[in-house]
Amino acid sequence: MKKLILLSTVLSVIFLFSCKEKKEHENLDFENSRGNIIKAEKINSLIKNGKDITIKNATILGNIDFTSSSEENLDGPHLIRNHVRSSVNFLNCTFKGKITAQKSETDYSQVTSFNKNITFIGCTFQDTVNFKSSQFNAILNIRDSEFQQKTSFEGALFYFNKNYFANNTMSENTDFNMAVFKGEISFLKTQFLKNVNFQMAKFHDIAQFSNTSFHENAEFSLINVNSNIFFNYSEFHKTISFNSAKFMGRTEFTNCKFNYITEFRNIFFYGDVKYDNSTFIGVVNFENSIFFISDITNQKYTIEKGTDFVFNNTKTINHQILKVDDLKNQ
Repeated sequence: MKKLILLSTVLSVIFLFSCKEKKEHENLDFENSRGNIIKAEKINSLIKNGKDITIKNATILGNIDFTSSSEENLDGPHLIRNHVRSSVNFLNCTFKGKITAQKSETDYSQVTSFNKNITFIGCTFQDTVNFKSSQFNAILNIRDSEFQQKTSFEGALFYFNKNYFANNTMSENTDFNMAVFKGEISFLKTQFLKNVNFQMAKFHDIAQFSNTSFHENAEFSLINVNSNIFFNYSEFHKTISFNSAKFMGRTEFTNCKFNYITEFRNIFFYGDVKYDNSTFIGVVNFENSIFFISDITNQKYTIEKGTDFVFNNTKTINHQILKVDDLKNQ
């Protein structure tokens, strides 16, 4: 009789632990491609209760609201910060509604801090995505996805040592202005089909923009790059502006194509700079910029006929004035 009671107790304990583990992590993996429907209310409930989320091959109906977290604190006179403790993983999913991590109310605003990883791989976002002023304390991994409406990471802080926003298609305007990247960030092979804004962004580690296409205007003015940054094999179809930027490390624009208006005015290039094998078309302006190490007149690139190349008061650290006549045209 005692043995039966002991066995019953052990089985009860095992059952309780298994139920607890199941509740702490929601893993929904459907076999057919995105044919299964999940309502956003279910996901919002998991966020509110701090449960980890992994959802694959599904279509999400409704708006996902990361400000629905039950943990929040006052972060200023009119600012509420929500804390998401969930690990969030979406693979091969379609989102029909909005993704929201920031709200502006009449008397106050809400922003969100993410304390575990945020992963979206192979996803389609059919409505707006708003991570404005969000704080990412763990890895952000968004790859192979399509954003069909406006996307904002304006003022977002990325604290993890390596983050990914690679091979995505941005079909509408994209904002990363005033974002701060403490670790490495990769935008490799991303397609910006509309305007993109990185104005006043700060890059504290390596930034990778190689093989990226900018189909409309790209705004990088006033950025501060404390490490190396790479734009190799990228193409700029419309106006690109890096005016008043500071490049502290290695800066590479090799094998690029600048098709319209290219502005590198009032820039401090403290590290090595490369434009080798690139092509310039339209208007190119390096006015009032200073190269502390490199002399780009000694590099080989193509300047198409009719291109207006401006070098007014452009100089090297030894006060050598760079002249357009000195440019090496392949």
